[in-house]
Amino acid sequence: MKMKKKKKLLSLLLALCLAMALVPMSVFAEETSVDNWDGTADTSWYTDHKTDTEYHFTTAEQLAGLAQLVNDKTASVSFEGKTIYLDNDLDLSGSQWTPIGNGDNFVRHFAGTFDGQYHKIMNLYHHSTGDELIRNGLFGVVSDGGTLKNLLVIDADIASNDGSLLAGILADWVNGGKVENCYTSGRIENNVGDKLVGGLIGQCTWSTQVKGCASDATVISTESDEDHVDTVGGLIGQWENSADSSSITDCWFGGSVSCNNIYSAVGGILGANFENFSGNKPGVIIKNCIVATKNITGAEPGNITWITAVVKTHVTDCIWPDTPPDGVTLDEETYPDNKGNYLAVAKLVVDWDAGTASADPTFDQSSCGTAVSNFTSADVLAGLQTNAGAGVEWVAGIGHPTFVWDDNNIP
Repeated sequence: MKMKKKKKLLSLLLALCLAMALVPMSVFAEETSVDNWDGTADTSWYTDHKTDTEYHFTTAEQLAGLAQLVNDKTASVSFEGKTIYLDNDLDLSGSQWTPIGNGDNFVRHFAGTFDGQYHKIMNLYHHSTGDELIRNGLFGVVSDGGTLKNLLVIDADIASNDGSLLAGILADWVNGGKVENCYTSGRIENNVGDKLVGGLIGQCTWSTQVKGCASDATVISTESDEDHVDTVGGLIGQWENSADSSSITDCWFGGSVSCNNIYSAVGGILGANFENFSGNKPGVIIKNCIVATKNITGAEPGNITWITAVVKTHVTDCIWPDTPPDGVTLDEETYPDNKGNYLAVAKLVVDWDAGTASADPTFDQSSCGTAVSNFTSADVLAGLQTNAGAGVEWVAGIGHPTFVWDDNNIP
């Protein structure tokens, strides 16, 4: 199992700099009216109630006010120890969104709990160009135990053609946080390279846990210059500085990924986890995840994995397609270890001096899960149900298994 090309670690070095500096039916969101954003921000819900520990949002203006409070350079509020509940659907169309948390894992990040109560935030729009390092997603930075849960971001439109290093629809960067029961759809695109791009999250670091999440997003990376390399994932672009609890469990990806750079690592669940220079990090646990789409393509098929490319392999009970996309050929002479298909999991061998990574040809990916031809088969659903973590309930969906809350809320 050997990658045709060795991936240059330019995006890795940028990411490391950042890293160092089910559910019962009774709790489903009830049908409510949709609040349409007028482009303004309302912070009165906080300024008049600073000692409260719970807040309930009913307007998009209040959500924009949260971004304003967290991003304040003189008096940022992290909301650590506080919970924000979304009480109805929001429509953000028509105005440029400013992400919640425009700092890093030290300052101006969200550290509270945001509970969407299975409501939808629709038509998130953020287009940016230039050299400035800015944030792109609904949340820019979540850190210090911050939690995002029970939230659906529908029909997002993000074009991150700027100097930022991370881009994700739900969040650009989650550091030591939790993301549970969240879903994204829409489009996220980068045309300038040098970025970690994901349909759910751009980059995860430290003890972050992602559980019961899904995406149907279209993830696009168009830069082909070998000096401006992206790392791209259907769910998460890249993971660094892992901890023992770092994990992606019970997640699915059903969207599409395309990448034009021959040196980019591209994965259906996680683009890559290279780990740090000392090589003493434990790696990321990836369990009971399914890639239920063949729409993952790239300039170098040998650098594409259905699940992930990682230094330390802790991947179990996952499911992926048993054949590559139409029009993709992995001939035996060029790709002797692929057996006609993308690798599901590549165990990376990193040469830090040379700045390259390649796949260990002796690694047996059969320990990571199963390749299937029919995602709607009873066996696929039964396997996911058997291996599901606490609080996760898989059900039959249209085209592939999904979660019990997905089945009722995703349009």
